[in-house]
Amino acid sequence: MFAQFLGEENMLAIVCKSYEAASRLEYYDEAGKIDHQQAVHGAAATLGINISRRFPVICLKDIRPYQGRIMPNDPQKRLCLPNPLLQSGAVPAGFLGYAVNMIDLDIHHCNTKTLSGHGLRETLFYLLFGETQVYQTRADMRQARSCIKQGAISLDGGIVRASGFILLGDW
Repeated sequence: MFAQFLGEENMLAIVCKSYEAASRLEYYDEAGKIDHQQAVHGAAATLGINISRRFPVICLKDIRPYQGRIMPNDPQKRLCLPNPLLQSGAVPAGFLGYAVNMIDLDIHHCNTKTLSGHGLRETLFYLLFGETQVYQTRADMRQARSCIKQGAISLDGGIVRASGFILLGDW
């Protein structure tokens, strides 16, 4: 469901440490047109692939990181995000957690830091998922609408991108 929420374009994004590194992925001729013999376009061409559309590149250095606390003593370095609360003060039924914290990072990447000293969860994955909530069912997610701020996903296929923006249909 996380892949459905992000969409193909974001799932296939190239991640670079900096804008400088990202800018080396593409070169232009004197007329300002892409030089398809250089950089990522040239590498793709050697494989018989023509890149004929835009592609997203995420620059880690330029991401505004999560500003809150990290769970102490957690080797996965999950973010300390408060549970959503209904007007009654109760946590919504079926709330499983936040998508950003459900990603299990490979142990080698748990300590990977950006140039500014932030981890991948608090930069890259927080950029992609923000505070997207995860629920057991669509019905649970519907009941929790009043406390969904940035989006929600249910394990049975429901997706709310933002308040008032839902995806319907089969997946």
